[in-house]
Amino acid sequence: MLQTSALLLALAAVLPAADAVFSIGGTLREDALRIGTNLEVDAPRAWSLAHPMTNQWSPTPNIEPMVLRFRGVATGGSASELVHAAIKGKDGGAGGWDRYRDGFLDGASITIYRHENGAARVLRSGTVRRSFGGPQGSRNAFELDGDGPAIRAGDQYMVQKEFDDIAAGSYRLMADAEALSRMIDGWAPPKGQTADLVLDRNTVPPGGGRASLRVAATSGLSIGGNLHGSNWPNGRRFNAGKAYSFTVWLRQEGMATGSVELRAGSMGKTTVAVGRDWQAHTLRFTGAAPQEKIERLEIVAAEAGTLWIDNPLVSEDGLAPFAFYPQVVKELADARPGTIRIWALQENTGPALPIAESLKPPCERPLLLDDTSGKPSAGDLHQMLELCRQVGAEPWIIVPTFATPGEWRQLAEYLCGDAATPMGRLRAARGRKEPWSTQFPHIYLDCGNETWNRLFAVQSFVGQPEAYGEYAELSFAAFLDAAGAARGLFVPVIGGWATKVTADGFGPKAAERAPSARLTSYASYIGGWDGVGAGLDDAAAGDRWQDMVMFYQRAYRQERTATAAAQTAERAKRLGKPGSFALYEAGPGYPLPEPGKGSDPQVESDGKSLARALTTIDMFLGGLEHGAGPQNFFLFRTGPFWSSHATWDRPHAAWQAIVLANSAIAPRQLQVQSQGVPTVDLPEVVLKRPAQNNKTKEERFAAVPGVPLVSCWAWQEGKEIRVALLNRSTSTAQAVRIALPVAVTGAVQGQVLTGAASTHNIVSQQIAPTAWKLRLEGVQMAGELPAASLAVARVSVTTP
Repeated sequence: MLQTSALLLALAAVLPAADAVFSIGGTLREDALRIGTNLEVDAPRAWSLAHPMTNQWSPTPNIEPMVLRFRGVATGGSASELVHAAIKGKDGGAGGWDRYRDGFLDGASITIYRHENGAARVLRSGTVRRSFGGPQGSRNAFELDGDGPAIRAGDQYMVQKEFDDIAAGSYRLMADAEALSRMIDGWAPPKGQTADLVLDRNTVPPGGGRASLRVAATSGLSIGGNLHGSNWPNGRRFNAGKAYSFTVWLRQEGMATGSVELRAGSMGKTTVAVGRDWQAHTLRFTGAAPQEKIERLEIVAAEAGTLWIDNPLVSEDGLAPFAFYPQVVKELADARPGTIRIWALQENTGPALPIAESLKPPCERPLLLDDTSGKPSAGDLHQMLELCRQVGAEPWIIVPTFATPGEWRQLAEYLCGDAATPMGRLRAARGRKEPWSTQFPHIYLDCGNETWNRLFAVQSFVGQPEAYGEYAELSFAAFLDAAGAARGLFVPVIGGWATKVTADGFGPKAAERAPSARLTSYASYIGGWDGVGAGLDDAAAGDRWQDMVMFYQRAYRQERTATAAAQTAERAKRLGKPGSFALYEAGPGYPLPEPGKGSDPQVESDGKSLARALTTIDMFLGGLEHGAGPQNFFLFRTGPFWSSHATWDRPHAAWQAIVLANSAIAPRQLQVQSQGVPTVDLPEVVLKRPAQNNKTKEERFAAVPGVPLVSCWAWQEGKEIRVALLNRSTSTAQAVRIALPVAVTGAVQGQVLTGAASTHNIVSQQIAPTAWKLRLEGVQMAGELPAASLAVARVSVTTP
C-alpha cells in the first residue's frame, strides 16, 4: 500500500514550487466560538495528580452526612410496592447487586418516572416505607408510603437517602464491625485498627455545617488518611519549601488532659490542648517530598475519651483555601477558551449530590456514599462560574441524570433568581448577589455525561436513546419554565455517541424526543479507545507521523464533522428553531488506564506530539467551518493521558495549538477561497481501532481524493483581520499568499507553532510558538509556512 508520505514525495517531484493562494471574502458566520475545554477539579487524594489546581490538600474537609442516590427500572409493582427483581449477571435489582440489604433504604425519598407516548413524566414521588434487597431469588422491592398510581414494569425510579451511620448488617460491602470507620474517606483509623465513629448533628463549630465526626476510644485513638507517599510516583506532591497549614476544629469530653497530636507525615507535627468547647487548632509545616511509601495526615491521642472533629483543612499559606492557583487562572486566561465544560455537579461512576446540596460552601456539602467510602465532592459550581467570568468563557454545565425536575428548577433559581429566593440566597452567601444569567451571553446545560456509556451505567441510559431524550426534555422544560425571561440565553444540550452521528445514532435519536435541545454533542478523539487508532502501526517512521497529521482529513472530516453538520441542520430546519452540533470532548485519545499500571511512554509521546496537535486543531477549525457550536478540549489538567499540560508552566503541543488558534478566532468568521493549493490523494486504508477493553479491531477507510496540504481560515474583529494557516506536510514548507478584502493600515504580525512532527514537551520545553515573518504586498500578505505548522497572522484594515 502506498503511504501518505510516499505520495507527498512523488507530488513534490512533479509539482512546481508554486504559492498556495487564498482570498478572503464576505461573512461565513457571525457566531464562531473560540475552542473551549473541559475542566474537572480532582478530589484531593494521595494518588491524585502532582500539580493541583486549587489550594485544597486535605483528603476530606467536609465532614457532613452522607448521601446515597440510586437509579433503577421497575420489573413490576402495584399501588403500594415497586418491584425491581435481581437478575443474575444482568440486573442488580433494588439491592444494587446485593449491596443494599433489607432496611438499608428505609425512609428514603423516591421519585418514579413513566415513559409513554414519546414523553416522560413524574408518575409519583414519596417515601420508601420499607426496603428489601439481596441476591437473585431474594425479595428486591420498595414498599411505598401513601397513595398513588400503580407501578408497572419499565417505570424508572430514583431513591435518595441521607446517612449519619451505617447499621450493622445492612450494607454488604462493609463488615459489621467496621461501622462507619471505612465510610468517611480520608478520616479512618489505620489499617487493622477500629474506632467508634458517628456523624454527630448535635454539636458543630462555627461554619461547620450540619455535623461533626465523633470518635470514641477506650485506649487512645489515631484517625486520618493518606496524604502523599513514594508509593504514588505520579501522585500529589507538596510544593517544596512552601508554608502550609493543617487547621482543624476540635473539642473533647472525658479525656484526662485533652492532649492531641496533629501530624502531616514526615513534614511536621505539633501537640495541642483540646478543651470541652470548640476551638480551631493549627499545625504549620513546610512542604517536602515524602520520606515513606505512605504518609498520613493524622489526629492522634494517647488518652481514652471522646473527640469531635470538623472542617479538617490543609492549605498553602498566602492563598485562600479552595482558591485556584494563580498560574492555573493565567493559563486559562491566556488561552481565552470559548467555553468551559464544568464537572462540579457530575459524578460519572457514582451518585451525584442533590443540586441544592452541591451549591453549598465546600465544607458544608454532604459526602457521597459509594461502594468504598463517603467521598468528597470535588469542584464547586460557584467557583467554576467565577472562573468563567475571570477568563471570559461561557459556562457549559453538566447536570447529572439523578436530578429531578424539581432540582432543575432549583438550578434555574440559582442561576437566574433574585437574591431573596432560597437558591438566590445560597448564591449571594457565596459573594454573588446578581444572577449569573446577567453575566454570560449563553449558559449551556448538558443532560448527563455519556449516557450511552456502560462504564457510567449508574447514571446512563445504555441502549435507550429515546428514554434519555424524554428524560432530558422533561428536565429542560422544567428548567426553562423556571428561568422565565432569562430562558433565551440557556442552551440545552443532548449528548450523543462519538461513533454514530447519523440519524440512527444515539444522539440524533435522543434529540428527536427532546425538541428543547439546541445542540447535539459528540466526542471526537484522535486515537485511543474512544477514537480510531491514529497512524499505521506497520508504517515507516516518516509515514507514521505524516499519517497522524492527515488523520482528521482521512477519517473524521466527512464521516463525522460534515455528517453531524448536515444531520443537525436538517433537524433545526424541521423544528423551525436554531440548532447545531457541538463537541463535548475532543483531542488526543489514549487507551484506558489499566489498574496499577502507569502510562505507556510510546503512547504518551504520540499523544503529546506536534503531529497529534496539528490534526486536533485541524478538527476544531474544520468544525468551525461547518457551523459547529462549542467545541471542548479534554482535559485541562497536568499529568499523563488526557491532559493539557506537563506542568502548569509547560503546556503540551495540543494546548499550545489551541492557544494560538484562539488568538485568531472571533465571532465573525470570513469566507476563504483557495487557488492553486497543492493537494494529495489519500489511498484507502485499514486502521486499527482500540475498543473499551483495549483490544483492537480493524476498520477500513475509503480513499480521500484532493486533500489540501495547506488550509486557511479567517476572522474579523473590528478593524483587524486574523488568519490561521495549517501546513499538513511534515516535510515541505509552502509559500503562501492571502488576498485581503480591504486596504491595510498597519504592519502584519504573525506567530507559528512548528518543529519535527514527533516533538513533544513531556520532559522539557521543546516546542513553543515563535514569531512568523510575513510581508505586505498591497492588499496581500505573503510568507513561507514551515512544514508541520500552525500559523496565525493579524493585520489592521480600513473597514470594520
